[in-house]
Amino acid sequence: MSSSLLMPDPAGSDQAQRLDCARRLLVAENILETIGADGSGPDTGSLAYLQAYINGEISLGQAVGSIVDHLAQEQVRAAPSRQLTQLA
Repeated sequence: MSSSLLMPDPAGSDQAQRLDCARRLLVAENILETIGADGSGPDTGSLAYLQAYINGEISLGQAVGSIVDHLAQEQVRAAPSRQLTQLA
């Protein structure tokens, strides 16, 4: 998948930095495929966490954890009564 939604970090000037950024971009694109497997597109929150990962600002674990939490919050907002019924 080649996503125009995510951008590689142009700050990396040497080959090792460019390769590391390219690897992070591929990982992020794979995550986007998984998130969008149900047919929904990625939301801006998920994209922001992935972009921060690509830029090396946060770790992969931080990005994934933040995305999972963000998506759960969105689901609860979308159907709060259903969520509360399932918890009871």
